[in-house]
Amino acid sequence: MGLLQDDNEWVRCLQVAFDFQMPRELRQLFVTICVEGNPSDIPALWRFASNPHMIEDFTRRGLAEEEAINRCLQEVERLFRAVGQSCVNFGLPEPVGMVMPVANDGSAFTVAENRELGAEMRDTLNDRQRAIFDRVIDLVNDGANQRRRRCLYLDGPGGSGKTHVMKVNYL
Repeated sequence: MGLLQDDNEWVRCLQVAFDFQMPRELRQLFVTICVEGNPSDIPALWRFASNPHMIEDFTRRGLAEEEAINRCLQEVERLFRAVGQSCVNFGLPEPVGMVMPVANDGSAFTVAENRELGAEMRDTLNDRQRAIFDRVIDLVNDGANQRRRRCLYLDGPGGSGKTHVMKVNYL
């Protein structure tokens, strides 16, 4: 709506968040600002935001600063893709070697490995689970194509396989 004259409000928002939020939440906030807040200079906002606070979890694992920034960009790219966007759409650098973290211990799969794991996991679904999985993927893809967001809820009795369905990777 053009209510903000410049990006100072977004800078202040990030500055406050640096004091209270973990790196993962900071990356999510940055993506939310880019997608929903319509900042005027996203590359400048990235230069401000990509400071030690946003990469702290990666540097704590012993990564060099340059690699930590790239991993941060990979995470930002993954978050953008979840809403049908990309770093390139916002004038940000494209991450090198898309790696998708899958565990809190820092282990990761490449995109190709993640696709292979997803295919293996999909093969383990029973007929009802597969029908639900396919319907959810159709809704997600349809929503992304129409730039609509959806909130989906999976319900069922304990032991019916809800968690298994939700863990299946789809790329």
